[in-house]
Amino acid sequence: MNQLAKPLGFFDGVKAVLSGVSYLGKNPGTWPMAAVPAVLLLLLTGFGVFAGVAWLRPELVALLGLDLAQSGWAILGGLLAEVLISLATAAAAVWVALVLTPPLSAPALEHLVTLREGDLGVPKRGPSSFLGELRCGLRAQLFAAVFATPILALLWVVNLLFPPAAVVTVPLNLLVLALGVAWSVFDYPLTLRRVSAGDRLSLVLEHRAPVLGFGLTLAALFWVPCCSVLMLPVGAVGATTLLWRLLENSPHTLPALPRPTAAVFVALDAPARPAFAQDLNER
Repeated sequence: MNQLAKPLGFFDGVKAVLSGVSYLGKNPGTWPMAAVPAVLLLLLTGFGVFAGVAWLRPELVALLGLDLAQSGWAILGGLLAEVLISLATAAAAVWVALVLTPPLSAPALEHLVTLREGDLGVPKRGPSSFLGELRCGLRAQLFAAVFATPILALLWVVNLLFPPAAVVTVPLNLLVLALGVAWSVFDYPLTLRRVSAGDRLSLVLEHRAPVLGFGLTLAALFWVPCCSVLMLPVGAVGATTLLWRLLENSPHTLPALPRPTAAVFVALDAPARPAFAQDLNER
């Protein structure tokens, strides 16, 4: 009988995020791929800020008819307007960088998924093209946005019009955000295995407790500025670990997919022994 027959719970999802941190920290070979989102974010932000201040700002100043050759308050007003325009273009550049970085990082994240699956003893999948991996990353972000954005907007309007509803809307906001985050990162290992949207939804509903624990933990980290991008490698690796653990634990879930080496998960769940106990055994 499968040693992991006990259903996984909420805290197993939490531990999956921590396992992603641990895996990346213990495997220096993964660091170049894990650094790709951060590097892309810095490059896109730097280019966007430079382009906004050096190229877009003069165009907007001319469009608004600001004349810095005047005197007195006109100069002060013009300088203030330039500062505000520069800040606005910089903020827009950061936002665009945050939006573009996840799909552009998809090939690196999917490489991390492949490495993690290899460590778990998961049979190799067929090769995918670079453009296919980019489409995978873009679809992951778009689907989560299409699912979450209208619901979050509706909850915001309800909370604005009827503030006492916050006792209901705030938990619902957290729930929608957690499921959206979980869906977006689960998309990496699932799309690579060509799992349909219907099957993914069945997986999430059937194993909602660990998926919710995973999503809430990752969403909490995403609230830290820029961590929504920097934590993507952790999310991809953690989602891969949790996915294949769920499949190993539930033979009837997505039966068309292969199963990993169970011994890996048994070792992961085994409590760490004190160093002195290990020394005694070695002697």
